[in-house]
Amino acid sequence: MRYCYSLDNINFNSGIYDTEVAARIAAEKEVLSIEATVGPVDEPYNRFVYVAEAIPQVGGSFAPTAEDLINFMVERAHDEIGEAAEDWLDGVPENAELCIQEQLDLLFDEGGKQGSWFELYGLQPHFYAVGKVKQFTIPIPRYVKGSVKGGRKK
Repeated sequence: MRYCYSLDNINFNSGIYDTEVAARIAAEKEVLSIEATVGPVDEPYNRFVYVAEAIPQVGGSFAPTAEDLINFMVERAHDEIGEAAEDWLDGVPENAELCIQEQLDLLFDEGGKQGSWFELYGLQPHFYAVGKVKQFTIPIPRYVKGSVKGGRKK
């Protein structure tokens, strides 16, 4: 399993890390970097970060089905021709739809003999789904007149 993090529990576009600990450390570094840029704070506070499983995606799961393709062709014909094309392709035989689906499966099959269209052209998804989110508290030290309370002088 690989991991990602978020500072707002919404956008998990931090990149992918090999371990949960690595994702948490990266999140802590980002929070501290933000604090260093913004400047010292008057009161101590805690900041939450969220670490989640990064679930890889495959392009084929987003590929059209035969039904999608047939519907698209009908909609396109309707847009260009009008109502005359409205019932075109109604009642496509099941074997004809299956033939289209087989061709689409060959084209978009991940891990197939020839590789999918996505693999052949380097177009695999670079995004991931997020699962099992954990919240962590990142304590931010209190700054007091140029020093960190309980820490080293700056």
